[in-house]
Amino acid sequence: MTGASELSRNGIVAESLVAVAFALQLVVAIGILLGSAYATFAGVTLLGLPDLSVYGAIIGLATLCLLAVAYVTSYAPTRLGDYRVAVTPTLALGIIFCVLGVTILIGVLYLLSYGRLQDALRESGELSRDDLDFPTAAGSSPQPREDGLVPCVHCSTPIRPTDIICRKCGQSRWAAGA
Repeated sequence: MTGASELSRNGIVAESLVAVAFALQLVVAIGILLGSAYATFAGVTLLGLPDLSVYGAIIGLATLCLLAVAYVTSYAPTRLGDYRVAVTPTLALGIIFCVLGVTILIGVLYLLSYGRLQDALRESGELSRDDLDFPTAAGSSPQPREDGLVPCVHCSTPIRPTDIICRKCGQSRWAAGA
């Protein structure tokens, strides 16, 4: 967890981007809620179309749920400096909002926030390239044995290639600082 006194430039930018994305999401949500409330009212009283009121209520409820998810999973953890918790939900929110189409700007802001959150985690040492399972240069990763197991880089205990931590020593299967 990154403290407020040790915020990096990337951490500050990430917090700002998440805050702006959430603020825009809030403004759009208010507009959608007002529109769905009008659709619900107009569907029942003015037009006599109860289906329109059901659709308005469903859209309003979905908007509130998405707003709550964004607050709990991205905005609040980022404001608290818990970037590791916020990074994946921020990516998911970016993808969701880009797919929705109407709110592409919000999606782009969340995607930019995702990148800056990862940069801030790397700067603080909480995330390294070894946390991701990318192909590495020859010799930098343990080679599988005949039985398909790879040796732990810390204690040499054979582990499955899909294991993230060694069952014997509890360390990450990747070498620190590699």
